[in-house]
Amino acid sequence: MPTRRFSYLKYLVTGIFILFFFLFIYRYRLEFYVLKDIRLDQFIFLLGLALATIGLNGFKLRLIVRSYGIDLKIREWFGLASISLSLNSFLFKSGSAATSNYLKRRHGYSYMDFVGTLGGDVLTMIFVNSCLGFMVCGYLIFFEGAEATLLMAGWGVAIAGFFFLQQNSSKISLDKYAYLEPIIRALGAFQKLLANWKLFRNLAVCGLTLALVTSVRLYISARVVHLDIPWSHCLLFTAAMAVVRHVPMVQSDLGTREFAVGLLSSYLGGSLKQGFLAAATDRIIVLFWCLVCAGIFKGLLAERDPEPPRPEAS
Repeated sequence: MPTRRFSYLKYLVTGIFILFFFLFIYRYRLEFYVLKDIRLDQFIFLLGLALATIGLNGFKLRLIVRSYGIDLKIREWFGLASISLSLNSFLFKSGSAATSNYLKRRHGYSYMDFVGTLGGDVLTMIFVNSCLGFMVCGYLIFFEGAEATLLMAGWGVAIAGFFFLQQNSSKISLDKYAYLEPIIRALGAFQKLLANWKLFRNLAVCGLTLALVTSVRLYISARVVHLDIPWSHCLLFTAAMAVVRHVPMVQSDLGTREFAVGLLSSYLGGSLKQGFLAAATDRIIVLFWCLVCAGIFKGLLAERDPEPPRPEAS
């Protein structure tokens, strides 16, 4: 019963954020008309960064399945990444489900192995971005004189909570804290991932590179809609987006990502509107190129299973 109530709560919270997203888009729809006047250099930079985002996510997929002896071709890991990112933009796990079905059908890759390692990768991303957020807050406080002490403390608590849950995950009663079940399962996968240090290191490096690419992408997207947001703030926004999108209280990050960036923007002296517009513009641009690439590689999901080898004639 508690699990069912928690599921209802997740759908309610998700619905509220999606409603907030579309109401905000409608209210400030005129602000997005400037996208048609995007400069050529901005267009090229954002195209390259969008492709880099897809490529980095695909490369992480390649690293994960390669640890199980499966070597994906470029068209597979890049195509699956574009399809997965497109689907996940609307509903969490839908893109991962499509990817896992393809890998099981074409390569015999176990669904449980994929989900387990993917859970470890998610926690790696959260940990890397929490550390990034903590360090960026330190930079803002000590070098720019910004008032970000509470934010820095928040990131510190998140990092400490990560280590606490990792050490005490086996002691937590899932009957009493059903909402922690996804986190506990991911922690178990993360501990298994740590046993493969080379894979963990490579995924962490990819995660950090992806965060840097995303921050530059967000910075340029803000410039497209004539917003002057410092890159250091974009780094902090990126860290928050990476953490928020994996919160187990929502089924989609539509609205949650924009709301989180808007709140951070307000805290740092900007406004909710500025943060929302920057994050929404970034989402629109990246989703467009993901859909274009997904359309190119959609044939992957429709490919027939490889035929078994025929017995040799005697």
